[in-house]
Amino acid sequence: LSTGEANPELRNIFPIAAIPTQEAPVDNQLTISSASQTENDVNGSYTFTIFSNVTWAVTEASSFISVSPASGSNNATITVTYTENTTTDSRSGVVTVAGGGFTRLHTLTQTGKAVALTIDIATKTQPKEAGNYNIQITSNSDWNVVKNQPWVNPNTFSGSGNATLNIEHDANLSTDERNSIIDISAGTITRTHTLTQEAQASTSLFEQSMTTGDTKVDACNSFSFQNY
Repeated sequence: LSTGEANPELRNIFPIAAIPTQEAPVDNQLTISSASQTENDVNGSYTFTIFSNVTWAVTEASSFISVSPASGSNNATITVTYTENTTTDSRSGVVTVAGGGFTRLHTLTQTGKAVALTIDIATKTQPKEAGNYNIQITSNSDWNVVKNQPWVNPNTFSGSGNATLNIEHDANLSTDERNSIIDISAGTITRTHTLTQEAQASTSLFEQSMTTGDTKVDACNSFSFQNY
């Protein structure tokens, strides 16, 4: 019999590779590729990317914007579709991506159309009598009217879009022709209209009939004066 001490030997009874190892927990992640986008006034679409390891939802609060898909998980591409901007003002809408305790905002800014303004006539000659006429305004914006003479009276000094501007003028009691400038402006555009009004004929200032041989001197001599 052996009287020596036992020499215990520890051996693995499972393969090393089969022993599970505990992995470190992965933090939630949610980012987007772009925080903003600017587009012109016509309708269209574009995309941005979600980088994530969680489920998420996409919402938008502006009626001119739609998004697809509206929900998902992990990485994805979001398509943003927008309608035409028919105004001259820019507009903005926010797309919200939320998930895993995160909220990411993406802002779309859409520019407005360029301001347009035309008038159908740049000059007008009117007789000496009081009267009126029309100017046709074609525009996609708000506009204002400025005149430089008190004897001219537009029916309005402001408006929007296409319109008919009526111009009234007093009678010209002078023997001199006269002019008035009417400026119609929208944005940085100004259209100038010039009104010319004919003068009174000098003979029309006298009631004496020139067909009977009377002269201006005769007409003046026909007045009687009485001292008081």
